Amino acid sequence: MKLQRDDMVRAGDDTPLELFSQGIRSEWTRDKYTRTLRQVTCEFFEEWLTGTFEERVVQLVRCGRDKPDWTRDLLISLSRKLRERTELDVNDEDYLNPASFANYFKPIKKLFDMNDIHI
Repeated sequence: MKLQRDDMVRAGDDTPLELFSQGIRSEWTRDKYTRTLRQVTCEFFEEWLTGTFEERVVQLVRCGRDKPDWTRDLLISLSRKLRERTELDVNDEDYLNPASFANYFKPIKKLFDMNDIHI
């Protein structure tokens, strides 16, 4: 295989969500990560991000580049809120199994990695 000059793709040509999807080989994982990312951006971060899911992802990536401290604080706040849910009674409807805690951050990490965001 030989990579031709016209095969070269610039990362700036793709949206943050397209770059995110390209970084995940498994279709099942891509669907799961996308659902979780949608939940985080559209539900959990509802007060900070606006627009469609795609627009919210662009805003989150932009904030990660332009305001890394603010973005870090937002993620720490999410972590604290999720941790509170792990401490609830198992029968509570808002209970979160501690084993699934990290699953909320994997898609965000992949999004930031694929868009060259370092927090």
